[in-house]
Order: sequence, then C-alpha cells, then structure tokens
Amino acid sequence: MVQRQAQARMPPDRKARLEALPGWIWNPFDDAWETGFQYLCDYAAKTGDSAVPQRHTLANGYRLGSWVNAQRFAQRMSPDRRTRLEALPGWAWGKSVKAWELGFEHLSDYAAKTGGCLVPEEHILSDGYLLGQWVSKQSRQRSHVAPDRKARLEALPGWTWATNQHDESWETGFRHLSDYAAEAGDCVVPSRHRLEDGYLLGRWARVQRMAHAKIPPARKARL
Repeated sequence: MVQRQAQARMPPDRKARLEALPGWIWNPFDDAWETGFQYLCDYAAKTGDSAVPQRHTLANGYRLGSWVNAQRFAQRMSPDRRTRLEALPGWAWGKSVKAWELGFEHLSDYAAKTGGCLVPEEHILSDGYLLGQWVSKQSRQRSHVAPDRKARLEALPGWTWATNQHDESWETGFRHLSDYAAEAGDCVVPSRHRLEDGYLLGRWARVQRMAHAKIPPARKARL
C-alpha cells in the first residue's frame, strides 16, 4: 500500500521494477472494476443485453448481479466508466432497472399462485401495485424488451406475448366465469364478487351484460 501511495514521488527505476513484477497494479480498486466490467461484457455478448438479475452469480462464484447493481446506484463514477457502461446493449441506470425487477417479482409471485401470467389489465395487487398495467406494457413494447428480459418472462408458466391485450383480458374473465359456473351451477355472479387472487369477477360479468349490444357474436354464443 505504501508503494502505491508514493507512486507520484517514486523514482522511475523503482516504478519500472515494480511494474515488471507479474500481476503488479497501481490501483487494486481499478483492477477490481475492470474485472467486473469484463464479466459484464462477456454476459452481454452471450445474452444480448446487460440487464443482469440482481442475484445472478457466475459459475466461478463471482456475484455479477451485485456488481452491476452497485454500478447503477454509484454516487460517483468517472465519465470514462459511464461511457463504457452506456455503450453496452441494454444498459440502464438505477430506477428503471429497479422498477422492472419489481414488476417481474410481482408477476413471478402471481404466476406461482395462479399457475399462469394472464393478468387482467385492471388487476391491482393488495399493496396497490398495478400489475395488470405492467404486464400489458411488456406485451405492447415487446420489440423493445431486452433479450434477457424476454427470456425470463417466457420462462414463467403461461406467459404469452399477447398481440391484443384486450382479447387476453376477455379470455381471462371468461375462464374465471367458467370456473365459477362449474362450482356454483350458474353465472349469476354478485356484482362485487372478488376471487381469492383479487380478480373482480363480478365487475367483469356486469361489464359483459352492459356491453351486450357491442359484443361479437362468437363471444355472445360462448357466454
């Protein structure tokens, strides 16, 4: 440490002898950063983007997700490092990454509970999170979703890239109504009836009746 701190005052011949030693570096923190950046470059080359999951660990034990997260929320960073990170495909700073990960976490929990990812667009979680809108946004912006994120979404049970989110939403409501009818013996759903997963089935059924004149014949027949 003393030699590194005295770098500016050290005679040239001593600098040369130190630099000739295998593995000598003047700033170990710079070396650690370069190691993380190289791992991130390798990850981006394989996946097509740098959206590394926060808990992602490499085969050699390196916690790449933690390193990337630290860079995104770093208070101080040299312009050169910022430029190099921003040149990687899919790089984003702080809040946008955190927001996506939060949405994905909620969707993962929803899929684990319900067995699928067909979230009605109006669906709101008990904590107020607008999960239906988040899922709808992923579908609408499919062409802009990073490859790594696409792969993670497609790995969830029942995920589909809806070409028409309204159709998906209607099918979800119809499926819930079919299940209700099978259990109750009819489709007379109380207007305020809410399923265990939070789905407002009563509201959905009421909307169908009010929109009777505008519903396509095929849907009418199914109802």
